[in-house]
Amino acid sequence: MAKLKPILFNTSMVQKIMAGEKTETRRVVLPQPEGARFVLDCDEENRTFDLMCGNNGAGGVFCDGAETVKPKFWFGDVLYIRETWRVQSAHRFEADAKIEFRAGGPLGKIQFPGGCSDSESREAFDQFIAKWGVGSKWNPSIFMPKEAARTFLKIVDVSVERLGDINGGGLKAEGIDRNQPYRAMRMDFRDLWNSTISADQLDELGWYANPWVFVYKFQQIGREEALA
Repeated sequence: MAKLKPILFNTSMVQKIMAGEKTETRRVVLPQPEGARFVLDCDEENRTFDLMCGNNGAGGVFCDGAETVKPKFWFGDVLYIRETWRVQSAHRFEADAKIEFRAGGPLGKIQFPGGCSDSESREAFDQFIAKWGVGSKWNPSIFMPKEAARTFLKIVDVSVERLGDINGGGLKAEGIDRNQPYRAMRMDFRDLWNSTISADQLDELGWYANPWVFVYKFQQIGREEALA
């Protein structure tokens, strides 16, 4: 399998992506650029953004300077979605395992090369099944093997902005129900965002903190294109 980058989504977001309702995701900038006011420029060669920062005159002295932030993904990167999963069935003779996803849809498949006649393949198959079982409880998305990925994304645009600067188009692209008033859409996104932030970080990274975020726009691509 070609070198791909993983990205995590919860079950409802996976369903929206598969349905074509979600084409953007916002991820918090870490660490947050202190005193950042606006974006200066984009350095495509180094895959970074420069933000103008300042101290707002603290201590009676005004001090401005640029701070560089680097997103995890860049234009043209290909990602595979890690989602909640479990082994639905496995066949030792054929050395394969069918993967079921909590979001529903087609099963994935892991094929261990060589089949049962190959001792290394058989050992890999046995170790995998011993670890994950068959028809077991749902496994967290972070543990989903890359070989079982069924949904691939290509990054088509990257930007950085304040979370609260999201507009109506951004809300729709985030998969928020568009058949409701704009204010209700913002409140839905607020609740969605806060649900991804741990309680001890809400003051710093929650909706009302209005943190800086990377905005990744993506499009779904097929497995063949992803692995080309």
